[in-house]
Amino acid sequence: MKCLKKPKIGVISTGNELVMENESIEYGKIYDVNSYSIKNAAISNGAEAVSKGIVKDNYHELKTNIENSLKDSDIIVCSGGTSAGVGDVLRNVLEDIGEVILHGISVKPGKPTIIGKVGKKVVIGLPGNPVSALIIFLCFYNTKY
Repeated sequence: MKCLKKPKIGVISTGNELVMENESIEYGKIYDVNSYSIKNAAISNGAEAVSKGIVKDNYHELKTNIENSLKDSDIIVCSGGTSAGVGDVLRNVLEDIGEVILHGISVKPGKPTIIGKVGKKVVIGLPGNPVSALIIFLCFYNTKY
């Protein structure tokens, strides 16, 4: 019988508005729920998953975090930063360190999903909306849906 190892998934949340659960919340900020929901969905579906933190809407921060996370992850899943706004830099990062395979899917909610490749590893960018991010993650990760 052939055995496969569990994929190691690094989960990154992006956005200037995000704060961790133990931080006090201020006007214009929201708690990061995507890293928890995506990480736990991955674990529930047989993967090893770890949160790689919150990254502000900053090209260099995101690039550095992805490059560091790829050292010990098979797949990186980012939430947020996938649309076409000023702070949505994931596409630019992927184009510079790898390639964009697709950007935009015909699913609502979830249209700005992006899939890229860096070397032999996959980077998936999910929408920042928590419901949308989780639904799209489950659609791509779990073939039962």
